[in-house]
Amino acid sequence: MNSNTEQPERLRVAIVGAGPAGSALAILLARQGSDVTLFDDGRRAELLVGESLVPAVVPILRRLGFEEETASFSRVKPGVSFIWSPADRLSVTFKRFAPAVFPYAYNIPRPQFDEALFTKAIAAGVRHVPVRARLQPVSEQEAGAELALAPETLAAAPVMEGRPPHLIVDATGRARHAARVLGIPARLGPRKDVAHFAHFEGFSWDDAPGQVLIARGEAGGWSWSIPLQERLSVGIVLGQDDAARLGRTPEDRLERAIATDPWLSSVARLRARLGHGGRRLRLHRPHALTRGFPGAPLGRALGRWPGPVAETGVGAFASRDAFGTGRVR
Repeated sequence: MNSNTEQPERLRVAIVGAGPAGSALAILLARQGSDVTLFDDGRRAELLVGESLVPAVVPILRRLGFEEETASFSRVKPGVSFIWSPADRLSVTFKRFAPAVFPYAYNIPRPQFDEALFTKAIAAGVRHVPVRARLQPVSEQEAGAELALAPETLAAAPVMEGRPPHLIVDATGRARHAARVLGIPARLGPRKDVAHFAHFEGFSWDDAPGQVLIARGEAGGWSWSIPLQERLSVGIVLGQDDAARLGRTPEDRLERAIATDPWLSSVARLRARLGHGGRRLRLHRPHALTRGFPGAPLGRALGRWPGPVAETGVGAFASRDAFGTGRVR
């Protein structure tokens, strides 16, 4: 309780990371009356993975009041087609499983989606501190949580008036900032695949509008084709050795994978577009993507692909008195 006003003290929350998970949580907490500060330095890649949402995300968008805006710059995703060979294909539509599954999802341009959701968080009263937050462990002698904002991070947030938060949320996803600070290990599987992808425009599309295509790759691994409103996202995921055989640079690898794969090169006539004036947008740099995959068949492995809102890399750390009776609402 606040001794001067006898009013319940607002829950002070620091969220580290303003991706979709961090911004969405910030909105929901602010609506419940929490005092939310979002730490994010704004650095983003020009292209981001996580462009194809799953149906379970749509009710979250609705709860956030964000579906209509998402639909304005995204493409409705009716389902997914899995392609093992030209003669072996399985197409799935979400409406087939309704009402157990929401009947559609969205393919989103991630940077625009992230920025729009962040803007909505600020409009909801969330404060933004444009720094990369540093966390530090709390000594065993100190009462409270195991984790705290580093002094320089707290000092960079004058809106917090020097008061540490009751709750720290790590929304840095795969960066695992809090887990690394606390020495919590990650279990890594035997595979360390890489992904290369780019956006293309001026393409042709002969499948259902918005239908995502997942195919077994001729060079190993698998590929995706995600139709956006004005662009087509094409990517390959494969082992490091297979990637090296395709070329030295990400650009070389993606172009060769498209050119040598009969199905992939025909998806949107990308081979012709690449060689005859089709404009290729900036290529995303490679990164480790599927660490932990157990070498399972394509369909089973794909079940582990995370969506941008359904990421599991969000951890919360509360001080011991944060939820004391009558203290925090």
